[in-house]
Amino acid sequence: PRAPLHALIATLADRLLAEGTVRRLRLGSVEPNEVTPELIALLVGHPLLVPHLHVPLQSGDDAVLKRMRRLYTTEDYARVIQDLRSALPEAAIGADVMVGHPGEDEPSFQRTLAFLDEVDWTYLHVFPFSARAGTPSASMTGQVSPQAKSARVVTLVRRSDVRRHLFHRRFLGQEREWLVMRPDKVGFHALSRNYIPARITSARPLRTGDLVHASAHDASANRVQVHL
Repeated sequence: PRAPLHALIATLADRLLAEGTVRRLRLGSVEPNEVTPELIALLVGHPLLVPHLHVPLQSGDDAVLKRMRRLYTTEDYARVIQDLRSALPEAAIGADVMVGHPGEDEPSFQRTLAFLDEVDWTYLHVFPFSARAGTPSASMTGQVSPQAKSARVVTLVRRSDVRRHLFHRRFLGQEREWLVMRPDKVGFHALSRNYIPARITSARPLRTGDLVHASAHDASANRVQVHL
């Protein structure tokens, strides 16, 4: 039987909590129309769910969103992000942005930039439009040149790096819970509940799956540094 997304996730999370085999449950990409008050309440209140969500945007221009046949507007999207941020002020909020969709001229892209500057996201996944034979977008007018797509990707990646770096710096000196992911040559890769990647160096042995508590002492756009 059909059920809303939040109900399915609640059932799964409760089962995993009862079994005791999973310590964190992280949601991946959830469409804006699925980020309901019920889902946000679940993210806030369930002990297994972590404060991180990826909400695809694709474009910050309503005309382009319409050509993409998206079921939301920029106003809808901004409201979703505001609701998430209000309920989960420490959450990592990611967004997909596609550049160079047919019809995205320079003014359209500038509107996307202006919209992104107004919305409280944490990081972006940026990718260029790639035409696939037989799809409606492949035969649309207003195809964008590869050079323009590449330049727009660079612009958005730089914005994302700045936002992510500021987000990482915000939590320096605060004790966080880190999940040890895997070793590397100089330490261990780890991840906080709110999706901050870390490199941990430790005088004591660590194993994949360990949960440790420590504060980060340095940050870049890619990760923070933690010493135990």
